[in-house]
Amino acid sequence: MNNRNENELFPHSVTISDKLIEKEKVQDLILKSLLGLHASESLYTISRCQWANNPVSVTVFLPKDQCSKDLPPVVFVVQSIINVDFMEDLIKYSLSLYEEYKILPTILIFSTGGFSDEEIKSKFKVDNNSFMMETNCDFWENHCYVLCKEFIDGFINEHPMQQFIALTYCIIDTENSLHSNDPIINFFHNLAKQ
Repeated sequence: MNNRNENELFPHSVTISDKLIEKEKVQDLILKSLLGLHASESLYTISRCQWANNPVSVTVFLPKDQCSKDLPPVVFVVQSIINVDFMEDLIKYSLSLYEEYKILPTILIFSTGGFSDEEIKSKFKVDNNSFMMETNCDFWENHCYVLCKEFIDGFINEHPMQQFIALTYCIIDTENSLHSNDPIINFFHNLAKQ
C-alpha cells in the first residue's frame, strides 16, 4: 500500500493537475479525447491565465495555426465547486475567447468537489455509459464537459483503467488515487513527479 500524499509529491501548492498539464502525453490525451484523433498536442500550444475574481487556474490550448471548427480553443479548468459565480466567469471567459478567435471554445472542467446544488447540477446531462456531463449553449461554447468523482466512480474499478478516466481520477481525487495499484494511475503519478 502506498502512503504518499499530494503535499509530499507537490509542495508549495503546485497540484498534480498543474504538473500533468505540462506533459505532452497528457495534452495529447485531452485533445484527442475531446476533439478526436485528428487533434494532437503538436497542433496546439498552451497558455495559462488567472481569472481576476476567482483563484482558479485556467489552461487554454490554442491551435498553432488558425482556430477552426475542427481545431477550436480548448479551455482546461480544475475547479473545486461548480456554482453560479464560476459558471458566469466561465461564460465571460468563453465569450472573450470567441471575440479574439471567432470560434467558440470547447471547455473541460475537472471538479474536485462537485456542484454547489442540485439546480446547477441539473443543467448538465450525462449520456448513457458516459463519465462526462455536458451542458450545451451554442451562444457561449462549442461543448462544455464536466468530470467529477460521482460520475467516474463506476469506471475506476476497471483494470486496467481507461487512460482518460485514470487521468481524471488522479486530478479530481488525488488522495485516493495515490493508493491505487492500477498501472495507468501509477503512470500518471510518476509522470507528474518528473
